[in-house]
Amino acid sequence: MGGDLMGGGMGGGMGGGGGGGDRAFFAQRREQEKQAAIDAKVEQLRVQKEAEESNRELERDLEKTVKARVQAWQREKKNLRALLASLHEIAPPCSWKPHSLAELLDPSAVKKAYRKALLAVHPDKQDPGDVEKKVLAQLIFDALRDAWNLFEKTG
Repeated sequence: MGGDLMGGGMGGGMGGGGGGGDRAFFAQRREQEKQAAIDAKVEQLRVQKEAEESNRELERDLEKTVKARVQAWQREKKNLRALLASLHEIAPPCSWKPHSLAELLDPSAVKKAYRKALLAVHPDKQDPGDVEKKVLAQLIFDALRDAWNLFEKTG
């Protein structure tokens, strides 16, 4: 009886052994698919890295031309209230709702509008594919931040 159990157990193991060959095949296939996915991801990251490098060079070139435009806007408007009132004229298309100077007389209204403006023109909120918008948003963001610091000091 012990032999029968052993034989039965081994026969079952052998039948499973044929399935084991399938198991090895599927395991190998899974490994190949996994490796192919890894290779595809590495290639995707390499292409993304190259695009970022290319964008950095483009950003440097654009910054020179866009910076002059933003600085002229900043010089012309002189204070935070005027910058916020005219933000729609220079900002890239975004969620900014234009405000009049009359709406920005109260310091608390200025603070609220300033925070909304920062959210609207924040460089990280811009389309990463459009480098010019991102550069413009960064320069406007910096100009608003500088104006806010001055506003806080002078009131």
